[in-house]
Amino acid sequence: MRALLLPGLHGTRDGYETFLGTPPPGWNVTALEYPRERVLGYAMLAAELRPAVAEVAPEVLIGESFGGPLALRFAADGLAGLRAVALVASFILPPRPGVARWLPWRTGLRLGIGPFYWLRQVLARRAEEREASRRLGAAMRRVRPEVLAARVRATLTVDARALLAACPVPVLGVTARRDWLVSGRSAGRMRAQRPDMAQATVDAAHRVLFTEPAAAWAAVRGFAEGMAGGRVD
Repeated sequence: MRALLLPGLHGTRDGYETFLGTPPPGWNVTALEYPRERVLGYAMLAAELRPAVAEVAPEVLIGESFGGPLALRFAADGLAGLRAVALVASFILPPRPGVARWLPWRTGLRLGIGPFYWLRQVLARRAEEREASRRLGAAMRRVRPEVLAARVRATLTVDARALLAACPVPVLGVTARRDWLVSGRSAGRMRAQRPDMAQATVDAAHRVLFTEPAAAWAAVRGFAEGMAGGRVD
């Protein structure tokens, strides 16, 4: 089974090493990387990445957080062989517009990144979550702040409701039980647009794939292989 990961806001493979290195038997997973130096909204980013997606020819698209609306855009392209889409801690409408609007680094100020991730460290309950926060902060610092700011702004105007409703393959939503960034309200909005959407919950904070890769794989594998009648090619 060929899976393609569309990363979160930082748009790199950094932090996903365990998830990418431990796919289920019979699975092959690839992660795209978004441009680190160029400011691109959802539409332009999708256009930039479309050839790479076609080259992978994924059977499963995994969109984490910011990557969820991108996964739905690519599913709408009618990818040959696509069997399922998994949206992990993701959203189809702005997840926390009131909070995100006040993040200082959304305007491109580098100085705001440090305090934001210091706060995440304080809120983290487990050592794995603190380590994930540290790795994510390091990954963010490798991307131009103006690029990160543009992606945050894109989440403030995103509307992927029609894409989810029209998605041509089955969809799984993976929710993090202790996710303070993407609330349970986002999952409710998804179900409103896609009543047949399957749902799985993982006891984790927002970065599910960083901290609970085994649980995430169990959810994605069970769903995708069920859609394929238990077959893994």
